[in-house]
Amino acid sequence: MRPVVDELGFAPMAVCANGAVIYDSASDRVVSARMLPVDTLAELAEIATRVIPGAGLAVERIGLSAHDTATPQFVSSPGYEHAWLNPDNTEVSIEDLLSAPAIKLLIRKAGARSDDMAAALAGHIGAQGDITYSTNNGLIEIVPQGISKASGVHEIAAPLGISPEDVVAFGTCPTTCRCWCRPGTAWRWATRIPTC
Repeated sequence: MRPVVDELGFAPMAVCANGAVIYDSASDRVVSARMLPVDTLAELAEIATRVIPGAGLAVERIGLSAHDTATPQFVSSPGYEHAWLNPDNTEVSIEDLLSAPAIKLLIRKAGARSDDMAAALAGHIGAQGDITYSTNNGLIEIVPQGISKASGVHEIAAPLGISPEDVVAFGTCPTTCRCWCRPGTAWRWATRIPTC
């Protein structure tokens, strides 16, 4: 976060992890975090590996700040094949992966299409979470139900009296699409996922 804040020239509140985390970049403090509880993670992991055979699992966790070294932020199970390089990965057993709450469950299957994976899982997870993805390269994410960039923007804006009409949103993926459905101004990148 620090290079982005330095480039901006001011330290804004930030909606992170598709809306699951609200972060105060001025104080390097996580203001709020919506998590998938341990029992939900275990159920979602079982469903994902049953419905998408051969899929690998990972989670994203958050501590008290963006630089909280006590909490590994990206944790994967053995055999998880990253969609891109991730030098911050901590590999653990599947039991350890599912032993603590997480802001996201990541499901990865090399050679698959994310939209196909999301469609296959959609009828199985019910109210346990919402599926999203930002690439069609065999990687989907499950976040707590009702969490999106739009819910994160609302969490920051509402207490400040900022109405949806005064919000500007931009992005490329399904979690950003929810921002576009609200009043205000929104832009989609030309490189967005075609279904958005």
